[in-house]
Amino acid sequence: MTKSLAGFAILGTLILGACSDSNDSGGAERVEASSMDVMIESPAPNIADGTDTNLVTATLYIPEHAPGDRYPLVLHGHGWGGDRYSQSDVDANDPVAGVDLSNSPNIFTAIDRNVEALWNAGYAVISFDQRGFGRGDDGDDGTSDGAHVMDPMFEIVDVQAIIDWAAANEDLSLIMDGPGDPRVGAIGGSYGGAYQNLTAAVDDRLDALVPTATWFSLAQSLGPNNVIKKGYATGLCLLATTDGAQLASETEASCQEGAFNQTSKLQEDLSETSQQIFLTHGLNAYVEAGTPLPAHDVLLLQGNRDILFDLTQAIALYDAWSAAGGEVRFISHENGHSLTQTRNGPGSQGPLGPGTCGDIDVIDAMNAWLDHKLRGAALELPEICISLDDTSGALVETISRGEAAYTVELPETSILATQHNNSFSEADEAIFVGLTDPIVGDNLVLAGQPNGQFTVTDAGLEEGVVFIGVGIERDGSRFLVDQQVTPLRSSDVRSGDATATIPLAGVGERLQDGDVVGLLVYGQFDQFENETRTNWNGNAANVSGQVALPIVEAVISQRVTPE
Repeated sequence: MTKSLAGFAILGTLILGACSDSNDSGGAERVEASSMDVMIESPAPNIADGTDTNLVTATLYIPEHAPGDRYPLVLHGHGWGGDRYSQSDVDANDPVAGVDLSNSPNIFTAIDRNVEALWNAGYAVISFDQRGFGRGDDGDDGTSDGAHVMDPMFEIVDVQAIIDWAAANEDLSLIMDGPGDPRVGAIGGSYGGAYQNLTAAVDDRLDALVPTATWFSLAQSLGPNNVIKKGYATGLCLLATTDGAQLASETEASCQEGAFNQTSKLQEDLSETSQQIFLTHGLNAYVEAGTPLPAHDVLLLQGNRDILFDLTQAIALYDAWSAAGGEVRFISHENGHSLTQTRNGPGSQGPLGPGTCGDIDVIDAMNAWLDHKLRGAALELPEICISLDDTSGALVETISRGEAAYTVELPETSILATQHNNSFSEADEAIFVGLTDPIVGDNLVLAGQPNGQFTVTDAGLEEGVVFIGVGIERDGSRFLVDQQVTPLRSSDVRSGDATATIPLAGVGERLQDGDVVGLLVYGQFDQFENETRTNWNGNAANVSGQVALPIVEAVISQRVTPE
């Protein structure tokens, strides 16, 4: 039965002061906090300049501490189109008051501002410009070379060079776990979450990871089941261009092919070089190759309504890091990436919600995790919390991948892009197929990853594609849960195979008595449309199958909002 757990507390929201991993300072005068911009040499070549090494631009924060005291290090990486959190950013945001995520629409701003909070709490922090970014943002050229999109041979070598530099720097009094091995954690959202996973795949020195709103497979994120998310491909490429970022030649080509070409919509519309960026620049490449991952302690933070990197990406990360043997926890929330600035029609993605899972604020969770793993502080944090709405979250022991008792049977259904879309409303133009019986009582939640088997066939002149999401009929109206849809192609080798499971995007929703939960089926959806919304004209398909929905009982974490 569902239980209420109001006021779920996270123990230790940043312990102030450095670790006393030293001799007694005897009351000596404390060393003042300081910051400085630094250039760190990386052995990865600079392709743009033709040099054998590259310089990474970073800001180093050294905390106030007693002479002889040692402290842990936290790395901070920014998102795509961003730049490091420099002293000028600290000055612009003083006095630091944190960001109340229950009222803030931007988790990425909150993560960036957390750099100062960590510094004030006794951590050394290195915030760095990723390759190709930071050009002119802080009065310098940022990190040179072009952005290779988390290439293990470039960006990840840069991160390892930063750790090497910190370990060898005599001006830092870092806690050392061994020669060349400082005690180090990592934070960052989106692109700043990806560097953590990919560095951890090849380097066992990272002691605490907090990847936020990021990917397991870049290919499955930007091109789920080989269908391009045109809205995000275009938005990300435009963001880099307007920010003045420098892109590597292969990245520039992928933007031209996948984003700015108005006719492209499928993976095969990209060159082999562009496809390789998306296929190999994620943790999926290691898992699919059977390469063992080092054990790491990882706190995953992912947004239910994030339609770029959905919950299914974080679930795959959870599985991979859990299999590696470290301690892994999973907290979802209602924030993340949004297309509302460019796609804001009647049926488009709605507003995001808070960065909370019930009573758990994700920045508090991040800091508690770092304190626990890097300083040995006590921790009170659930293993899994899946957000259900703006104020409640489901505390569960495992992540459901669909429950047989809640299986939707989808009879053969014909779909037309011109009729079944979200051009005018979120769900009314889609075809809805629900469970046979409505939900009874208020003790169930929708929390996890739906899994299904499908058969998709062509019904037009071109290959047929359908877009499927989880929908709910409630009180006479219908809505798409968390704005998430998954495309399915007739050419998918899993189509028609009753033994092949196809996951849909993960979701979270608190269910009510009388709800009819089911599937919404579309012939086109705006996340996948070009700027003129014409690339799916003529799409037609037939689809049938069954989907097990993740409907379970859970303990509820409830956030109490002020009246």
